[in-house]
Amino acid sequence: MNVVGIIAEYNPFHKGHAYHIAQAKARTGSDYAVVLMSPDFVQRGEPAVTDKYTRARMALLAGADCVLEMPVCTATGAARTFAQAGVALLEKTGVVTHLSFGSECGDLSRLLDAAELLAEEPEAYSAKLQESLKNGLSYPAASSRALAGLSENAADLTASPNNLLALEYLKAILLRRSPLIPDTVPRIGDYTGTKLAGAATSAGAIRRFLETVSPHGLPRVFEPDSPLCDALLPETISLYRASLHRSLPVFPDDFSSAFACRLLCLPDEKLLDFEDVSEDLAKRILRERKTISTFTAFAEACKSRSYTRTRINRALIHILLDVRKKELFRLKEQDYGGYLRILGFRSGFRPVLSEMKRKSPAVLLTKTADAPKRLSPEDYAVFEKNVFASDIYRAVVSARFRAPLKNEYTQGLILLP
Repeated sequence: MNVVGIIAEYNPFHKGHAYHIAQAKARTGSDYAVVLMSPDFVQRGEPAVTDKYTRARMALLAGADCVLEMPVCTATGAARTFAQAGVALLEKTGVVTHLSFGSECGDLSRLLDAAELLAEEPEAYSAKLQESLKNGLSYPAASSRALAGLSENAADLTASPNNLLALEYLKAILLRRSPLIPDTVPRIGDYTGTKLAGAATSAGAIRRFLETVSPHGLPRVFEPDSPLCDALLPETISLYRASLHRSLPVFPDDFSSAFACRLLCLPDEKLLDFEDVSEDLAKRILRERKTISTFTAFAEACKSRSYTRTRINRALIHILLDVRKKELFRLKEQDYGGYLRILGFRSGFRPVLSEMKRKSPAVLLTKTADAPKRLSPEDYAVFEKNVFASDIYRAVVSARFRAPLKNEYTQGLILLP
């Protein structure tokens, strides 16, 4: 039995994601797709545009058979952490046989050749990488320059975001000697575009469009003549319609007050405790914190040639969510935890779920209330961090839209036919 795994954010879910799920199943000969999805905060260091339960339901309606939740500590981590955790957790299902991911390159053999070079991390590469970082280059730019010294054929791969993540997935598989069989689906259309472009519309373009929609435009946003509808699956439009201006859209600046309160209450010396906060970045944060207006303006004020905006966003989100270096270090030492939280599945997945229960070394968690008695103290601490992050998300969203969201203890498992 082939089961394909997908590591995703779905921020938000659109036709391109449905295309990937269908292609992943077809290319790997899989009858089932298991998605490991980011929770309410995502890898670029932002809140998701809509909550994890809505995104999980959309994925299930569009061809996914089971959706698992990634721990927030790794879901908001750098590409390497995100990929390593994703591969480890999918492997721990005991049933996932393949890993499918998108890439600009679309050439698995070329990506594997580059990943093998990076996994070996030869001395020449490490030295060039550190030299470039010290000269103020961002990690992607430094990695690209260092890789060029090893292979001109691979040098351009790290310049594209999906290729970069693909390389990290492949490195994780190689370093773990994982049994997961990789496959890459070439990205199509203008997936980085900022404007609505039919079925090829990017998630970023949808987020920008939703940001412009006022409550007065609510009735027509999801009508057949709306430019947004071409980017979405008919099966998910009713969910978007039901959630608009009730629980979506959500953006970083909605968390400005919560972040400001958190930052202003922190002792100066504690900033270095948080993941992705370096000494230099801590100095920038301290210099700017008395001038906080919005989350995005503060992140922009902290930007420098050495740090990408995404890196700064991640650091700030880690401060908000109390994600500390020592916690992530412990989680890595524990091979990214011993539990798998199931957000939802389709009824046809039950036989595979039975296999997961039999084969997985991890605890399969379907009820939040079961966590204290079923998880080890270490795993329960990781789980509680996800609950804390979701509580912050829920509090901000409920206040913005004046409509309460269910909390982690009242939101049930999603089960679709």
